[in-house]
Amino acid sequence: MSTEVAKRKTVSVGLSELTQHNIENLKKLVGLCFPIQYEDDFYEKCHLNYNELSRFATVKDIIVGAVSCRLEKEEDSDKFFVHIMILLTYEKYRRLGIAHQLMQFVYKVVSNASFPVEYYDLHVQKVNQSAVNFYLKEGFEVVEELKDYYDIENGDALHMRKKVERDPNAPPLAAPSALQKTITEKHKKGKAKGAKKIEQKAAEEEAAN
Repeated sequence: MSTEVAKRKTVSVGLSELTQHNIENLKKLVGLCFPIQYEDDFYEKCHLNYNELSRFATVKDIIVGAVSCRLEKEEDSDKFFVHIMILLTYEKYRRLGIAHQLMQFVYKVVSNASFPVEYYDLHVQKVNQSAVNFYLKEGFEVVEELKDYYDIENGDALHMRKKVERDPNAPPLAAPSALQKTITEKHKKGKAKGAKKIEQKAAEEEAAN
């Protein structure tokens, strides 16, 4: 037998958008591949709000995997990042390079964005060593370990990040996009609501004394 390591087989996949007509397929994928489940409104947001960074992977018109990400903003700065919510493939289609191709789609979109995105961000179950190894090979680094992050057995998680590499041929950075503005406004409103709650609580405590 040859001592050479055989090259891992890969398959080329098609990419299709998430729509209201096929979103049930994402729910099915998550149900079969993830240890946690999401509410129905999560899937609605995937195709209505996050579609730019979400795709199904197809082989011969059969959905075999999916990725879904959302753009977020750091709480205490103006830095934007992409949070990877879902990246999965059916078990029989794993180790065929499909997850890598889904990530390549995300990298391409983000690296050509008209505004600066600092990094990719995700959480992965610590005991899921195959997923952890995949992300390490993709260039992610462990930021921190989170005890009981998931409300399941073996719920410890790894928080991982990867710096965005901007495409040198991408268009010049422009003014904040509508999506950026929406996220920024939500961030400001969230902080304002939190401040109001603190002020209200302080006032109530003062009145009680």
